[in-house]
Amino acid sequence: MIFAAHQLQEKGQEQNRDLYTMFVDLAKAFGIVSREGLWRIMEKFGCPSKFISLVCQFHNGMLARVLDDGDSSDAFPVTNGVKQGCVLAHMLFSMMFSAMLSDAFCDDEETSIKIR
Repeated sequence: MIFAAHQLQEKGQEQNRDLYTMFVDLAKAFGIVSREGLWRIMEKFGCPSKFISLVCQFHNGMLARVLDDGDSSDAFPVTNGVKQGCVLAHMLFSMMFSAMLSDAFCDDEETSIKIR
């Protein structure tokens, strides 16, 4: 992995291109998914509107509490992220991540770094 990053850096410098690097902590990424963005991405990937509506209703109105040494906090709304423990969570997150990667790696001749 380090070798590949080093190669990209060298190629970027050779071709006088900017190189941007992004690291994603996948253990925490499920909680930061934008729900409004997710609904749009599901629509873009061709999910039926009825299914999107069902998933949306499942996530709307979600509340959480924090447990600290046996004491529970007041309930607060959870407005982003996919529902932890849900069988759909992995699929929903994968759709979001796939859309982000597709956007990041689109073939744009102006900004791409050529590697042979």
